Amino acid sequence: MSFDKRWLGLITDPRSGGSDADWVAGSPVHGFTLPNEFVPVTTADVNQGKSTTDRNNEVVGTRANRAPKAFAADPRLTFESRAYPGHVKVLLRHALSGAVTPTGTGPASITSLFRPTQTDPLKTLQAWVVRESQLDRMSGAYVNTLTINLAAAEEGTLSAELWPLYHQIGDLLGSASGVSATLPTPSYTTDVDTLKLRDCVVYMNDGATLALDVSNFSLTFDNGLIDDFESRYAAGKNVAVIIQSGTTYRMWYPTRNKIGPQTVSGTIGFSGVRPDQDLLALLSASQKIVVEASAGPLGTTPPAKEMFRFTLQKSVWTGGDGPGPLVREGDIRASYDFNAYLDEAVGYDFTVEYVGTAALT
Repeated sequence: MSFDKRWLGLITDPRSGGSDADWVAGSPVHGFTLPNEFVPVTTADVNQGKSTTDRNNEVVGTRANRAPKAFAADPRLTFESRAYPGHVKVLLRHALSGAVTPTGTGPASITSLFRPTQTDPLKTLQAWVVRESQLDRMSGAYVNTLTINLAAAEEGTLSAELWPLYHQIGDLLGSASGVSATLPTPSYTTDVDTLKLRDCVVYMNDGATLALDVSNFSLTFDNGLIDDFESRYAAGKNVAVIIQSGTTYRMWYPTRNKIGPQTVSGTIGFSGVRPDQDLLALLSASQKIVVEASAGPLGTTPPAKEMFRFTLQKSVWTGGDGPGPLVREGDIRASYDFNAYLDEAVGYDFTVEYVGTAALT
């Protein structure tokens, strides 16, 4: 066991639309880019998403089946970490990918406002996952889903699912690893403060009425990536050639990812019952909700904290427990699930504002 050989690193993919197998391993070979964002994950997993062609329906004069053949792969990367602002910022920026509108100048804090893009391509990522002697490198990754969960009694968490265009497996101890560069040493020096419910402020109804009884908050942004083979694979494109033990294999990867209808959803829990919110739930009435989640000080002049402001334009309670049942012992609390919908008056459903020391790109 070697804990210095267990990490996940991310970096913005240098190619618009994302690097695929033809770009990374084709001619000329561009290779992967060394990561510069190291995520202190609590768990991470790579799903190969492979499919094979079998020949079990062939009559070959014996009861035995013939071996399957490698055909295509549709990899996925999932991970979870504490909600460190730096990583939340990177994942949100790539998930939404809309144009940034900055305000403010140094040495004061700078606010970057952005919304979900309405057109492809999204900003893409490359990811490196080191698991002892195995190195999984992925390129051209879209962020499909991103969830920020701020529970009452613990630090906030961040979880994400990425859809890469290409996945390469390397053996760090083998001669055929394909790893020509020295692996970087992961750095986590900026991972100090995390987003917590303790440091959140929630405004409801008109987006300006302070809610004093929020006991948990979660937010999920879903790009609704289209999972359709014929939409994403193209003849003669993005086919990786892999030679293993003298045998040549061909693995077909997606040529592109496509965004679908976006969904903004989540949950808000209250420390007691909320008859006003229960009535809104009954009526499917919308309201504007604004959540401000702060972290540590930025060191700016005047002083400011690193912060995310999430504005949900037309939020509608879509489910959840509502008020808890009548019981003799214990407290009665309320919890509601929400979706954010298009506000026709402004033309969007969801806005993120990030307060930091520099404008986002």
